[in-house]
Amino acid sequence: NHTATFISQIKSIAGGALAGSGDEVDQIIVSSVEANIDNNAVVKAKNIQVDVNNTAEKEWLSEQNIKGTTGGLASAAGADSKITLDFITVVNVRDNAELEVQGTYANPGDFELKALNTFNVKDKITLLTGGALSGAGADLTIETTNNLAQVQIGNNAELKSVGDINISARGSGTVIGKVNTETYGAAT
Repeated sequence: NHTATFISQIKSIAGGALAGSGDEVDQIIVSSVEANIDNNAVVKAKNIQVDVNNTAEKEWLSEQNIKGTTGGLASAAGADSKITLDFITVVNVRDNAELEVQGTYANPGDFELKALNTFNVKDKITLLTGGALSGAGADLTIETTNNLAQVQIGNNAELKSVGDINISARGSGTVIGKVNTETYGAAT
């Protein structure tokens, strides 16, 4: 099991006749987690549970992740936040492996092979700019380049149980991005 916990925070303030603020954050989170049952392995047990979990956690901060404030005769604020997630989570049962849950029909035992990616990511940008001429622009991107959860069964591998065999590969989570911009002045 793996959990990547990450945060970022930038605050900028600019003032003067000509004022500007530009903030940029790029976060790249790469994680590969595997559970391997080798070639020709023989496993006989009352329960077999292989659970591989890969998690990204970025919680709200007490303030914004990026906060820019500018003021002046002519002022501008800009921000760019990019979060890239690259997750590979795999259960491998290799070639010729033999896995057997030895239970009874009354008490069959558990047989589970599971791969799970979970993304709980939150990011917030706030820009405030004011002046006779003012403007603001913000971009927030949260993306995945890989989101692979997989259970691979090799050639001639044998999975045996008198009960259910549960195989699961999935993803879940919550991703929230908030952008707030406020401009004021004669020409905004």
